[in-house]
Amino acid sequence: MKISATIHARADSRAKAETFAAARRIEVEQTANGVSIRTVYPESSIVFHRHKAAYSVDYNIAVPTNAAVFVKNNFGNVGVNNVHAKVEVENSHGSLSAQDVAGGKLTNSFGNVDVNGAAGDVSVVDNNGSVTVSSVKGTLEIRDRFGNITAKNIENKATITGGNGSVELVQSGAAAIVNSFGSVNAREIRGDLSVRNDNGSIGVSGVEGAAMLNGSFGDINFSDVRRNVD
Repeated sequence: MKISATIHARADSRAKAETFAAARRIEVEQTANGVSIRTVYPESSIVFHRHKAAYSVDYNIAVPTNAAVFVKNNFGNVGVNNVHAKVEVENSHGSLSAQDVAGGKLTNSFGNVDVNGAAGDVSVVDNNGSVTVSSVKGTLEIRDRFGNITAKNIENKATITGGNGSVELVQSGAAAIVNSFGSVNAREIRGDLSVRNDNGSIGVSGVEGAAMLNGSFGDINFSDVRRNVD
């Protein structure tokens, strides 16, 4: 592995900033289960508030492509690229991106999620941000409370639960979509499709299976559905 950590610190004087930067520790521990990398911050924050201090640590970590990766972060962006084993990320207050991964579980709060290229199943949970997913060879599950959802080129089943934003699904296997406030559009579905939208329009075209469309307070438009429409 190759690990690079850049420590940033700010205070009301250079000397104090250097002192605060020196107080950060980067712990690297190797066990039978793998390698653990952790940032250690001082437990007390009273001194830092008194001197208007702020600090952060940026990581750039290179691992073997077949190594499983677990990331937990509270403030900042996370990007995972070219990891061909299981990926699990828990992030908040920043964007989360994954490109050319085997699959995995991505959880974020207060930031967007962007996935481009996954060889297996993908699960995305986001509470306050948009979600964009493309080119997934496995199944896809998305849950998002506040933000638009866009998913394209999903080889197997797509299950999408939105809240307050539009949902667009293009080119997938069988699909199930639930939304509350926003439009739902689904096109080129290779299987059955079910949509429930409580406060928005529903637009559907190109469904090879049956379609069950349930809407309230919005138009429902469908075309080119090969089997039954309910």
